[in-house]
Amino acid sequence: MINEFLITLFNRLNVKPSRFAKEIGVSHATVRRWLTCDDIPNANSCSKIAGWSGYPLMHVLQAAGYISDNGNGSKLPPIREYLLEKYSDVCSEEFARFIEGTLDTLKARQRAG
Repeated sequence: MINEFLITLFNRLNVKPSRFAKEIGVSHATVRRWLTCDDIPNANSCSKIAGWSGYPLMHVLQAAGYISDNGNGSKLPPIREYLLEKYSDVCSEEFARFIEGTLDTLKARQRAG
C-alpha cells in the first residue's frame, strides 16, 4: 500500500512528510490523506514520487494499487533486488543493504544541498 511505501521511504531517507509534500508540489494535507489511506496519489503524483524517490514509476504505481504485483512476490527495493540477482554469487543481503543505505545517504545530502 502507498502509505507503507511512503512511511518506509521517509524513514530510510530521514525526511518529514511536510518536506516531501513541498518537494513534489502537493499539500501536506494530501500527503496526510495518502498516509492514512483516505486517498491515493493520482498518476501524475505517482510520477513525481518516482522522480523524487528514485524508484521506478511501475514500483510506485504498484504501491498505489494501480497495477498488480508482478507475481514474483518480491518486496525488496529495486537496487537491493538488482544487486542480489545480478551478483548473487558474491553479494549478501547485508552488503546489499549497506549499498542501498549509502546511496540513500548520498541522495539525502544532494537534496539538502
